[in-house]
Amino acid sequence: MRFLFRLAASLWMTCSIFPKKVSWPNTSNRSTDDPCFPCRGRFCCSPPKSAHALSLFAPCGTLRYRKNAPIGASNKEVSITSREEKQVQEEIKSDEQMLSEQEISAARLALRENAKRVLRESGLAQMLQEINKNELRRRGQFEEYDSMVLLKWGTGYTRRHIWVEIKGNTILFRLSPHRKCTSSVPLCDGEYHTFTSQMWVDSDLLRLELYKYYRKPVAESSDD
Repeated sequence: MRFLFRLAASLWMTCSIFPKKVSWPNTSNRSTDDPCFPCRGRFCCSPPKSAHALSLFAPCGTLRYRKNAPIGASNKEVSITSREEKQVQEEIKSDEQMLSEQEISAARLALRENAKRVLRESGLAQMLQEINKNELRRRGQFEEYDSMVLLKWGTGYTRRHIWVEIKGNTILFRLSPHRKCTSSVPLCDGEYHTFTSQMWVDSDLLRLELYKYYRKPVAESSDD
């Protein structure tokens, strides 16, 4: 009887030390794209298939796999790559902005050169200088823009100006708002008097109209 009791105790201790082998559940129906096996919120019940897993067993959803990342790539390398890409993009943007500025500068230069040509060929530049010299005793002031010239004189409430714009081969004088003129030369829209190249080629006509605008100039407010 004592021998049988010892034998039973020995078998019980052997079962406690060496547990039964755990059998993995059948997962043949799971999707191969799933990074871990379903575990119903507990620890994964089968080893992760990825060789780069942080641990052999982890709660579902804690493992994240970086796609298209080379083996051994670190976050530092990825950070450097992102910084280099950002630098390249900034250089491309700077080149595009520089090209845009060059195009703008070229367009403005073309406007100025065209305005100079029209003012010279029409004789209007010389006529404006004559008004400033003979009529204003050189007290006038010229303000030049890309395709516009202002001849100003006076101070405060007596400030006056002649406003000239060049558009292509056309000369425009901006006047005070008025009723449309009945005359067909120059063209009138109630604010601008326009001289086409066929009109301003007649220098006497252009001079006559210019002196009309000088004798009845546009008045400026004291805030201008």
